[in-house]
Amino acid sequence: MSDRTQRTTDRTICEQLAAEHRELEAWLAHVLASPYAVARARFDQLATRLVAHVDREIKFVYARLRPFRPGHDRVVDALANLHVAIEELRRDQVTPSEWLRAVRRFDVTLRHYVEIEERELFAAVRDVLAIEESRELARNFARIPGAMS
Repeated sequence: MSDRTQRTTDRTICEQLAAEHRELEAWLAHVLASPYAVARARFDQLATRLVAHVDREIKFVYARLRPFRPGHDRVVDALANLHVAIEELRRDQVTPSEWLRAVRRFDVTLRHYVEIEERELFAAVRDVLAIEESRELARNFARIPGAMS
């Protein structure tokens, strides 16, 4: 068992997702603190990580909850806003100052997504899954390519 997998063995899926959210927030803080050219490269890495994170959430967590909690409209809307913001920041036709303003808007969008997800999705997970099911889901989630924590 790898060191990363071993660290996540006893985590619930909520704890796993929260750990990844903290990593994404830290990565974005590095983007915001970097000079423009470095920030652009770091943002591309962040975007790749974030898209992988969201894809894994949809495939494993949302799919597991769908029979019990159809909808999750606010979380799905927040995910859609993240994708729009990522595409805006990946465009090359913006000035450095426009890009920096867009990164700051993205920071707000990411924090909003995390806040909604940690409140609404985590509540649904706790209502629907037994603790061992949640831990098993976390173990499977951590094994998927693109896992962070």
